[in-house]
Amino acid sequence: MSKISIVVPVYNVENYLSRCLNSLLNQTLKDIDIICVNDGSTDSSVEILKDFANKDSRIKIINKENGGLSSARNYGMKYVTTDYVGFVDSDDWVEPDTYELALAAMEKNNVDFVSWGAKIVVENIDEDNIGVVLAKDYHNIKNVGYKEINDSILCRTTVTVWNKLFKTEIIKDNNLTFPNGLIYEDNEFFLKYAIYCKSAYYIDKYLYNYLQRSNSIIGNMCTKKSNKALDYIKIYENIYKYYESFNLLDKHKDLISNKFNSIMWNAYSHCQDKKLVKKKLRELAKSLDNDILQNENIHLIKKNKFHKINNLNVSKIDFGNRLLGFEEKRDKIIFKLLGIKISLKKQMIFSKKKENNKKIFRILGIKFTFKDKKAVLDNRFNDLYYKLNQQKIAFDKDIENNLELTKYFMEDKLLSDAKNNQFKGRYPDFDNKIKEYVKDFDKFYFYPNVGNMGDGIIAEAEYQILNNGKYNYSIVDNYSGQSFAPCEDYNLVYGGGGLFVKYWNYQKVLDIFRDKNLKKCVVLPSSFFECDDVLECFDERFTVFCREEFSYKYCISKNNRAKFIQADDMAFSLNLDLQEKYDVQKIKENIQYLSNKDLSVLVNIIYPKIKKLYQNVQCALNEKTVINSNKVRIGYLLRTDAEKKSEKTAFPSMDLSIFANSPCTDTGVVGLISRVFIETLNSFDIIITDRLHIGLVSSLLGKEVYLLDNSYKKVSGIYEYSMQSYKNTHIISSVNDISIDNLKTKTSKADLNILNNTFNIEKFFNLYLSKLKYEKTIKNTIWSVK
Repeated sequence: MSKISIVVPVYNVENYLSRCLNSLLNQTLKDIDIICVNDGSTDSSVEILKDFANKDSRIKIINKENGGLSSARNYGMKYVTTDYVGFVDSDDWVEPDTYELALAAMEKNNVDFVSWGAKIVVENIDEDNIGVVLAKDYHNIKNVGYKEINDSILCRTTVTVWNKLFKTEIIKDNNLTFPNGLIYEDNEFFLKYAIYCKSAYYIDKYLYNYLQRSNSIIGNMCTKKSNKALDYIKIYENIYKYYESFNLLDKHKDLISNKFNSIMWNAYSHCQDKKLVKKKLRELAKSLDNDILQNENIHLIKKNKFHKINNLNVSKIDFGNRLLGFEEKRDKIIFKLLGIKISLKKQMIFSKKKENNKKIFRILGIKFTFKDKKAVLDNRFNDLYYKLNQQKIAFDKDIENNLELTKYFMEDKLLSDAKNNQFKGRYPDFDNKIKEYVKDFDKFYFYPNVGNMGDGIIAEAEYQILNNGKYNYSIVDNYSGQSFAPCEDYNLVYGGGGLFVKYWNYQKVLDIFRDKNLKKCVVLPSSFFECDDVLECFDERFTVFCREEFSYKYCISKNNRAKFIQADDMAFSLNLDLQEKYDVQKIKENIQYLSNKDLSVLVNIIYPKIKKLYQNVQCALNEKTVINSNKVRIGYLLRTDAEKKSEKTAFPSMDLSIFANSPCTDTGVVGLISRVFIETLNSFDIIITDRLHIGLVSSLLGKEVYLLDNSYKKVSGIYEYSMQSYKNTHIISSVNDISIDNLKTKTSKADLNILNNTFNIEKFFNLYLSKLKYEKTIKNTIWSVK
């Protein structure tokens, strides 16, 4: 039995129908129903349909009186008995694998609709026509892969129904139909359908070919103006009332507001009678609840201030009336005098142009010439700009040449310095609990935990393990804004940390966890707190490591499908010796990869940011380090974000973790940030903190550490599971429990290297290149430096 029906409305398309039907019959998915609705055609379309139906039983012909596109689609839906339905216009055609891909995406991902891209093919319309240009832009693919439905996703989804596969059940159970007698019917149908959708899948291919021809309804809209554009307003009114009837305006206010801006622009731009369209838009605006929508354009339209709306091109003054005034129409101006219309070309009335630093005006045929002072100044400015730009080009060329030379002297210079401080130990590896699950991956994607310097420490420990060459992995680009949606099955290792708590936005990671192409996933040690939506994603594909007992118990109480294991935080694997030393072989390899563009990014962007980070830390240390009567250097390193406990201390405090933020996708940048973090902690004898990784790394450094809990007991939980054996680490209930004058150390362990030594370009390159896993190009992956 077929799973898909395709409804094809047919009306006087004898020149295009065969191509459309052939594209459907030649689908790689053979088991489909093709329901052709003859909407009262008067040409040979009916004969073509009969000829095809006689040759292939998959084609069913339904005849009806002419009623328009919506009427034909609604009539065809009555004959749909399959699970899924699609629509194809009879002058368009689809690619051979369209419905095989769509059905696979629908069933594999269990989504409510599948969408794909469309190519715009023009006939007897200029390619540069604004309607064609806008259509091509509108149908560019903007979403890729599995998506949870929300306003942001819907605003980037085309409303056209012919590039989608729908669930028949949703349409029939909710009596969804196309509005009769109105064009732009897809807007109303799709946005009503969307209410009942939880998820969708977007195929990253252009599978539909949409013919935009001059004698079609929409084609006419592209080439001339028509009052049918007022249908936009009626369609929007229907959508608004539908959402209002379900009390969904507040939930979907961004979508409804966005659609108002769209219909406003389309109605005004395409409607011939501007006075009428303004009237209709004002009537519509007054009927809308703008306290909910908060749309500035609705506010302006209510006050009849159309001229203040951006991109609407409304004249500020409208003199048009029946007795006296004028109106503009393309290249003409029509004067109205006591009901008499006089039409004159604009050039005959008034024109102006600039020529040879002069302004030339023509008014009623008389020529006036003025010296254009602005043009003279502009020319002088352009000359100056040209000279400066030539100097800049020459300067950039010098830099480029110098950078090229840099590659030749860098190797000898850097390697000479690095060999004096070379790392000769062994790289760390995963804890055996974790290694058991990661080692089975032939290759995988690694998604590092995004965030502050503490998250950088987690990433550094993980990269130390991964960069020893035993693991075949690629780093997920979580920074450029591009969607991560591999078309094939893949494995993923997520870097772990404290992202999955109610305070933080983990939507990007959640989208990947929900991807049906995700084959297996290992989530490295993480905390979980009030994040039921994350736990809903975890199924048999997931092995999830929890870094404290609270998270572990929370997870197993909510989910019995995934495998949950308690393990130490990844930062416990950090090799401090490796952080102090250089990897000479890696420096040598990475120098060869660097392009001039890479060097420019490193020298002009990343190096200044890391240098600024060092300077900021040095300044904070000088201002906020507490030194008691025993000359013990004490650091109060307390958090200032949403996880803090509301407790004040009389002593100066610094929140070291937030001094820099990064997506942690550049292993070199992670290494640099981690180095600053470790050197800063090493400058103290005693540390008092509620930041987990400050306490953890300080313990590894041998500092005396006093740990305060955070708001959801992450710190105490990890202390109980992983740190009780550290004799230099203590858990306290209040920062005021400590008397600083009583704090002593047997021997001061403070290392003031970060305060006494300058950070220079050689140190920067040695640190960066020792850590770098080069992937195509170097990007600026430091969000901010405090």
